[in-house]
Amino acid sequence: MEDSFSWFRDLVNIICTHLELFRAAHSKIGKHHTGPLTIESRDMELKIVLAAENKLHPALFSAEAEHKVFSISCLYACIE
Repeated sequence: MEDSFSWFRDLVNIICTHLELFRAAHSKIGKHHTGPLTIESRDMELKIVLAAENKLHPALFSAEAEHKVFSISCLYACIE
């Protein structure tokens, strides 16, 4: 029974880690901007902050890399 829920625990750990990274990066963005940001501006600022801290996923370094990762993910989803 323990092994059947290990994937769930791993998933929760991944989500928590990403949430902590988002909160830390988001708080740094808030220090630089006083007004509201558009979604695109916020995404770009998050990428800049995470890249500066070397915590940005390699798939998000460029639009081409992001497209490649999403294409592969869609392919795997279709196979299942």
